[in-house]
Amino acid sequence: MVVLDVVAAILPHSRSEIARRINEMFYARVLSSTVPHTVVIIAPDHDAVLGDYGIAGLGGDWFERLDTELATCISSASEVGLAPSSLFSDYSLLYHAKMVKKYISPNTLIVPVYAPYVSRYYEERLGRAIARCAISSGKRVLVIATTDMTHYDDSGRGAKNDIDAIEMLLELEPEEFLDSVEENNLSWCGPAAAASATYYAKEIGARRGELGTYVYEKIGDTYNGYGIIYF
Repeated sequence: MVVLDVVAAILPHSRSEIARRINEMFYARVLSSTVPHTVVIIAPDHDAVLGDYGIAGLGGDWFERLDTELATCISSASEVGLAPSSLFSDYSLLYHAKMVKKYISPNTLIVPVYAPYVSRYYEERLGRAIARCAISSGKRVLVIATTDMTHYDDSGRGAKNDIDAIEMLLELEPEEFLDSVEENNLSWCGPAAAASATYYAKEIGARRGELGTYVYEKIGDTYNGYGIIYF
């Protein structure tokens, strides 16, 4: 199996100009390395359409670009159920699917995955399952977990909380990260997605993550956090 320069990443999906620039930075780096065969996009289920983890694998709007073989393998190995792909319409997921098509290749296949806020059961199962299926298939698989970090913070502690949480992910400690999410009531929208991508990176052989950038943006009277973590 050809190893990608970047095997996984945690990216924002906000419509803000800063988030857009951060994402373009990431996709430019991917373009400079080996192109993946399939991108697994793990996105928060903002509207609780499924209410838990779910994998798109049953036809619908994604059919032409859906890697059904990999989706089925991941579902079987992780016990995360397959669902009709027509349900996978969250903005965060569609945003990165369009970015993959634009910046990587219109022929790159996709496995869309929904994640809840926190599960404490499927995060690890999903991440390790993606790794096992990627290895067994021989495909070049890139995992993108999308989450904005601190949301609408007016306490002045958001940036520190983000950096502390980021460091746990960089150290490949997703369990400690999830503990921190619950103990500190972090307002990230996709902590489960971020944890699953980290479990995947750890299983695939990453030794430490890399912080590409972190921005704490003021919007009105509050702040939002955005960043890139590479594995």
